[in-house]
Amino acid sequence: MLTNNFAKKVNWRGANGKQAFEPLALKGILLSAVRRNSLTSDATDGDIERYAKRWLQLAADRDGGRKERQRRKEMNI
Repeated sequence: MLTNNFAKKVNWRGANGKQAFEPLALKGILLSAVRRNSLTSDATDGDIERYAKRWLQLAADRDGGRKERQRRKEMNI
């Protein structure tokens, strides 16, 4: 539903010059999609938002991001 490149450019509230995810129509789509799954149909907005916030926070570590930062750090030593 969301690409990692998009996730790197947004955060929940729009802090630090990033786009805010909370007011986007995608938030409603995400809530609906999670609730369509029988395993997560009883999830509260708070539960879903907590997981979404964490997923957005970790975007820089996915797709080799953490390894690349570690490699650059080691090269500067």
